[in-house]
Amino acid sequence: MKLLSSLTPVPPQDGGNKDSMSFESLELVENPDSPLNSKSLPLTLEDCVGYMKKLPLRAPNADSKKPSTIADMINILSETSAAVNFERQRKKSNNHDNRIEGEPDKMFDYSGELMEAQLDSTKHRISHSRAPGVLGHVVKPGFISFYSMNGKTYAVAEGRWWLMKNPIKAHWFKDAKNQTLDDDFITVGQ
Repeated sequence: MKLLSSLTPVPPQDGGNKDSMSFESLELVENPDSPLNSKSLPLTLEDCVGYMKKLPLRAPNADSKKPSTIADMINILSETSAAVNFERQRKKSNNHDNRIEGEPDKMFDYSGELMEAQLDSTKHRISHSRAPGVLGHVVKPGFISFYSMNGKTYAVAEGRWWLMKNPIKAHWFKDAKNQTLDDDFITVGQ
């Protein structure tokens, strides 16, 4: 392990600009136990203040590689009680150490009791359905589209869709059709 013992500017030997820093003149410490090193200098990351073995991040609630899971979660969370139900379940489960980084938590598994109940509740609120033949709005694979109904935003994944359950109140957002999932932010508005 090589550590820089000093980062103070060294005046150039040739009498040039004294404010410049000569990186070639910095001393390298080959031995961490050298008297040049301060005893308070941490030698490993574990010795540093604030070191964590894992980042304190929550697991995602959808699989970023599957647009249908993202659309389902957007539609589920359009109901305010859904977020409360998921938070209660998260506090009950306490399996934060067993999760795999980047994968959805087990409570978001489609075969789970809570997720099945939320999906069933969502089916009664959404307005979109699969469109027959060549009719409807086409969402390309890997993309997602948004529509509004009764002041709430809903999403659909790839496929051909139309807003038939409540066509008078539901409308597609013109600027949010076929949004790629590679964007960091998706702005949905009228």
